[in-house]
Amino acid sequence: MGGKEGVKQVMRNIIGDFELTMALSGIKKLDDINTSLLYNK
Repeated sequence: MGGKEGVKQVMRNIIGDFELTMALSGIKKLDDINTSLLYNK
């Protein structure tokens, strides 16, 4: 699949992966993401 439809599919996959990662991390909304989630002090 290429062209416009290929780009749409790739974007759907990226968004799906991001939503899954958020759910597995216990994050319910984008506002809950901050730098404390990126590293341990």
